[in-house]
Amino acid sequence: MIKQNKSPKLTMTALFFLFMGLASLIIKNFMPEYVNAQGMLIEPYFFMIPIGFLLVFIGLIIGSIAFIRNMSSLKNK
Repeated sequence: MIKQNKSPKLTMTALFFLFMGLASLIIKNFMPEYVNAQGMLIEPYFFMIPIGFLLVFIGLIIGSIAFIRNMSSLKNK
């Protein structure tokens, strides 16, 4: 007997946040950084680091909520 996921929207939302966070971190990694004439490091896409980690964290929280809901609904059967 196949058990169905009781919260597919939460699971898809969690996956969306995880993929967007990882994409932000990967994109930031490939963006150019340079040192100007005064010796200062210029990183124009530095803001993507905290955004990426925030999205991954939100995805993990939502994913764990979906997992707990799914496991509790399977336990009640």
